[in-house]
Amino acid sequence: MIRTATRADRPRISEIRFAVRENRASNPALVESLTDWLFDNSTFWVWEEDGAIQGFSAADPRDGSICALFVHPFYERRGIGQALLPLACDVLKESGHATAVLTTEAGTRAEHFYRTDGWTEVGRKEDGQIIFQKSLLGSLLPKLRPEHLISQPALRPARPEDFDYCAHLYFEGMDTIINQLNLNMDAQVAAFRARWDVGQVRIITLEGTDIGWLQSFVKDDALFLGQLFVDSALRRQGIGTELVNGLIEEAARASRAVTLGVVKTNPALRLYERLGFRTTHEDERKFYMRRD
Repeated sequence: MIRTATRADRPRISEIRFAVRENRASNPALVESLTDWLFDNSTFWVWEEDGAIQGFSAADPRDGSICALFVHPFYERRGIGQALLPLACDVLKESGHATAVLTTEAGTRAEHFYRTDGWTEVGRKEDGQIIFQKSLLGSLLPKLRPEHLISQPALRPARPEDFDYCAHLYFEGMDTIINQLNLNMDAQVAAFRARWDVGQVRIITLEGTDIGWLQSFVKDDALFLGQLFVDSALRRQGIGTELVNGLIEEAARASRAVTLGVVKTNPALRLYERLGFRTTHEDERKFYMRRD
């Protein structure tokens, strides 16, 4: 089974990283530091078999690199790396990167794997490691999301008792932005309570389980997307993209545009730009966008 990792998986991820036969870690402290950053800011994909994680992949959206693709030595040559690599590439693609890069030791099975998978050598590092690059555009990177991992998300009308769930996801997702902007938390809680309208909110479900929520309403003859939040364990899996595309289609059926406001430091800005939204104006905190 493929799934996203949680903090509880970290010991097993470290165990595999230091058990591999190729591309062994030369600086364990650096590996641990990068692992901390990835858990906080990106996604680890893991392959689970026989009751334990046997492989994992991860990408660094800061520089567009595949920084981890490792399989336990006892589970090599089973197609695990082939299954995990495209998911790490998707993290980069959804972060706005058009190409992915990675490095690997020369003369290894990993080198053969990447060449066979369509990666192109673009240089060598001082220590002789090969620098590979691959386009993330178009059909060059087919998506690989097993049906048991991601089904089609659905929407249901919100109920008054959904308020606490929505508030939890909202403040979990906005915590960094609230701190960055030094906003008063009491004021933010009061403002959220005033804006949350059960008639405008829909709960996102996946196989009958609540995984997020969105709020939209007609404003100035356009469909305004006020809020969109997905459970942290399911982010970076294309769910937000599917939902926004669904809103675009919903608005188009009514001959309306879709509008929204996004905090300038919010990573979702890249998603909206990729889906064709353009900035119409801005203020000190937000970009206001429109998709006709």
